[in-house]
Amino acid sequence: KQLAKQPKSEALLFQRGSLQSMGHNMDYQDAWKGAEADLTLLLTLNPNHIEGVLELGNMYVNTGPEYSEKAMNLFLAAQCLSGSEPNEVAQRGLFFALYYQGKIPAAYKQLQILNKYWPGNETYQHLEKMTWERFSKEINAGEVTEPSKVVFSSCEKPAKAS
Repeated sequence: KQLAKQPKSEALLFQRGSLQSMGHNMDYQDAWKGAEADLTLLLTLNPNHIEGVLELGNMYVNTGPEYSEKAMNLFLAAQCLSGSEPNEVAQRGLFFALYYQGKIPAAYKQLQILNKYWPGNETYQHLEKMTWERFSKEINAGEVTEPSKVVFSSCEKPAKAS
């Protein structure tokens, strides 16, 4: 009822979008469509709403590989909005988005980043070990090196061509 009275309330759109996203995870009918609609409207109203960016990215990455590229773009945007400090949710989402796209060397590099910034996280350590054991030939072919940046792309806009 509150959202009907305030259809552009960022707080209410985020709350309902998040709840519908959880409903999607529990297989409630039309929850995914509702979550996407609310979160997309929220980001139309405020593209810098970092929690909304992350929520939509997580919903996409957890939906299936066909949404992983959209999710990756949202996680990159969330990291850009976070500034120079690594955003753990965005960084973790990037791993899964890359992995689901079959970009195994890049996903492995992302795990190295996660373990560098959150060294005590056993889940990240396990994922790195598991990914290495399963895909070491692909990873070696991709020439994985020590990560030097928090994300793979720059938040800067490309220079205009002269």
